[in-house]
Amino acid sequence: YAAIVRKQGYFVDKTAYITQLERVENPVFLRPRRFGKSTLCSVLRYYYDYNEAAHFAELFGHTWIGQHPTGQQNQYLILYLNFSKIATGPTIQEIDKSFRRQCNHLLYNLRTQYAPLLDTMPTIELTAPVADNLSVVLSHIWQGNLPPVFVIIDEYDNFANQLVTGHKDQLYQQLTADDSFFKSFFKTLKEGRETGAIANTFITGVLPILIDELASGYNIASIITLRPEFEAMLGFTQAEVDQLLDEVYADYAIDPATRPVVNSTIRNHYDGYHF
Repeated sequence: YAAIVRKQGYFVDKTAYITQLERVENPVFLRPRRFGKSTLCSVLRYYYDYNEAAHFAELFGHTWIGQHPTGQQNQYLILYLNFSKIATGPTIQEIDKSFRRQCNHLLYNLRTQYAPLLDTMPTIELTAPVADNLSVVLSHIWQGNLPPVFVIIDEYDNFANQLVTGHKDQLYQQLTADDSFFKSFFKTLKEGRETGAIANTFITGVLPILIDELASGYNIASIITLRPEFEAMLGFTQAEVDQLLDEVYADYAIDPATRPVVNSTIRNHYDGYHF
């Protein structure tokens, strides 16, 4: 998001939805690929990040939320996780190893990222279970009365979907078992919400299958995928496409006579999702 703003890229302002999202506990929002889920996660990251307070006017001053801030802007420590980077190895142990490698480094780096707030936080063991390390971080934040964590998980079901589509049913069942490393991680998230060490969580992905499997460990999720008030939070409406094209045509002095062909091309190539 910051790159789009700083490079003066074209951007459909969806920031008014931040106000609506703040009324939801632990929202989970699912959409197909290429819908802008990661961009939305990036917007939330910059809006809530404690470290980005000095850049708020630059990044959001021109947006709806910049002119109508909620009061929660730049109030939280951000834990931003992207599970598309988790490798699906041949065994559950290999998947757990990849999960630890990706997540534990992010938890380890929080101490530097939010210095001096987290200077006294216990050292993160890179080989320890992710749930254990997350518990260490959350306990330190709660005991020290520090700014809480805002957790963002992008592509939460990416590697699990690879197991499903690859017909690796046994690995998928091990991943979602009650004693699995993955369910333990979500149980820790739930505990963090209960103590207040986590201010809120925002999760995106493609399918509801995995979140249903995790119900016993993360039964606090609010699935907002089909709620009418969030229908247009991602993707572009026809009006938004028209506005974008108006700006491009004006900026580059494009011949208006080409507009029907451009409209047809966009519809043919990018209007493939229907609900």
